[in-house]
Amino acid sequence: MGVMIICCTFPICFVYFPQWGGMFCGPSSKTVATEEEYYLSEWSTEEKEKGLHQASLKFADNSRSERGGRADSETRPADEIPSAHV
Repeated sequence: MGVMIICCTFPICFVYFPQWGGMFCGPSSKTVATEEEYYLSEWSTEEKEKGLHQASLKFADNSRSERGGRADSETRPADEIPSAHV
């Protein structure tokens, strides 16, 4: 049973998020991606024009607010925060 647990949890070592990094490496060295850039990269320009990306903006806003009080946390001015009415 222990071998099965190790085999099933081993793939977690390879999970990588560009803005946060992974288990064995840090964030992307090209640029530090914000939550908005990360979640909006899934939407095409036509979908953005239709407003289909609004739920992703709200999710990005929530994920930034739940990140915690780190010293390097980026905050945005209130006029750039997406509307709560999605």
